Amino acid sequence: MITSELNASPISREIRGMTAVFIYSTGRCGTQWFTKNFADNLGSQAEVVHEPIGARWAPRIALRHPDLAALRREMPDIDRHLDHISEVVATGRTYVETGWPAMAWYPYLKSMLGDGFRWVHVVRNPIFVAGSLATHQCYQPESPLYDREFGELAYLEPTDRGVAFGETKEEWASLTQFEKCLYQWLEVNRYGIDLADIPGLKPAVVTRFEDVFSGDDARVREIYRAVGLPAPTSVDLSLVDKFRRRVPLTPEVTSEKLWREVEAVGLRFGYESDRLQPESNLKSVSRHFSDYKRNARGAKGFKKARRMVKAMVLGMFGR
Repeated sequence: MITSELNASPISREIRGMTAVFIYSTGRCGTQWFTKNFADNLGSQAEVVHEPIGARWAPRIALRHPDLAALRREMPDIDRHLDHISEVVATGRTYVETGWPAMAWYPYLKSMLGDGFRWVHVVRNPIFVAGSLATHQCYQPESPLYDREFGELAYLEPTDRGVAFGETKEEWASLTQFEKCLYQWLEVNRYGIDLADIPGLKPAVVTRFEDVFSGDDARVREIYRAVGLPAPTSVDLSLVDKFRRRVPLTPEVTSEKLWREVEAVGLRFGYESDRLQPESNLKSVSRHFSDYKRNARGAKGFKKARRMVKAMVLGMFGR
């Protein structure tokens, strides 16, 4: 079980209205739910948004960039959005942004907002993140589901300047869609670990998706408390997902090099080794993200029809 990491200094009541909270994840980790929950509980005292400029945060360009201030001047969408965040907190309202593309700008946001910047790191089992991302065909330009802007600016690849695991580029072309999505999980969570080592940038909380949605709202209340927000008046843990898709999916991993890194980071976040193996979790992943449910319903309907026919035949025979 991963434990919460709370800031050492208490959060004063005076600066609560000058807070910007960011929910950090790989995507497919409940950020839509966080958006609804924060909006429902904070109301007019906050602006709550989910990926407001989407891929235009440009993590493929900004990740570990040596001069984010200079980069800001080259990227008008980011420049305007950062101005907007400053304006929101300057009015005394809380700004909450959920979604992963802003991650590369956290060091700059910290320098811009000071103690008013807080972030929460939400991590999910890599097998299930990769399975969900794969249904969006994130690394498959020929697919009609492919989001070209995210592909060009956001989804990380080993040839990007700021990545941690660039050696994977030697086998990138041969990796499966599922493996490339595992790579996204690896890079995003590795960067979250690195951010936490920067003085002043430790997250308010590190928590697992599975713990947030375990049926107990204690973890959610802990997140509110850690980032200095009023306790939520209601916590409905029903998942929100407007973008869920289903495609044929087989979560195979062929790259030992990639898998060693994914497993090492997964273990670091408290996942047990057997829960990190694609082969042993194949049925669960298929049940969540592929055509499994539709096929299962079809099979169930066929079995029901067969039982009815059998009953009719037996009934006729009995007469």
